[in-house]
Amino acid sequence: MAYILIERLKVDEVNALSVIDQCLSTRKLGAVATVFKTEGIATEIGNSILIDPSGSIVSTITNPKLENMVRDDLQVVLKQQRSVMQLYSFSESTAEVFLEVIQPPVSLSLQSLNRRLSFKPLLKHKK
Repeated sequence: MAYILIERLKVDEVNALSVIDQCLSTRKLGAVATVFKTEGIATEIGNSILIDPSGSIVSTITNPKLENMVRDDLQVVLKQQRSVMQLYSFSESTAEVFLEVIQPPVSLSLQSLNRRLSFKPLLKHKK
């Protein structure tokens, strides 16, 4: 079973898509943590913490305790470069959060020591 979170994006605010765009254009890492399930906690599904390639952090998580825990874990995930799903439990409440590392695209460098070899067929597929 797959779950899809669809959320409205505001043009004038930093959002996950703008962080992804920055990561791709600067070829640097970023991270996004998105709350996708809650029970008995004062935060909404879709709230997030974003870390852009420059290291700036923006959060919409309204619960201070959850925000601090997610922020710390997101920093660890970014260093390890590995996305995870995390369950946060409090006295009688829980929140599930997806902590995702945004990887820059891999660069392709082609070099030939033989003048007879041609990269034209490979470059045609790149487009």
